Amino acid sequence: MRAGMWQKISERGWYPVVAGQTITYRKSLQPFQKFDLYTRLVGYDGPWVYVEQTFCVGETVYAHAVVRARFLKRTGGTVDAADVAALSGEDHNGEIPQWMRDWTVATKPVRDYRPDNVV
Repeated sequence: MRAGMWQKISERGWYPVVAGQTITYRKSLQPFQKFDLYTRLVGYDGPWVYVEQTFCVGETVYAHAVVRARFLKRTGGTVDAADVAALSGEDHNGEIPQWMRDWTVATKPVRDYRPDNVV
């Protein structure tokens, strides 16, 4: 929000949809406790945009998350992840760590899932 990215995305009629997230909790936040949230675009791969978020109180990290998302257009269709990265104004070559690629493959939904297949 402070960097103006949300406004740029909204003006184009784009919106994010979270497809996957992994988070590691290091300390507990108390109800109504103030914290800072730092968000960084890690990179992109195909339709996916990977974002890292770190929750801090002072210099202490309370949680760290990686989010995999796609951006959709309100008029229909998908926004190319490279366009989202370019809009950020940061220099990204699209390279993400291998573990994130492996995570994406490992958490891919099963297409032929039916409740009667559950063991």
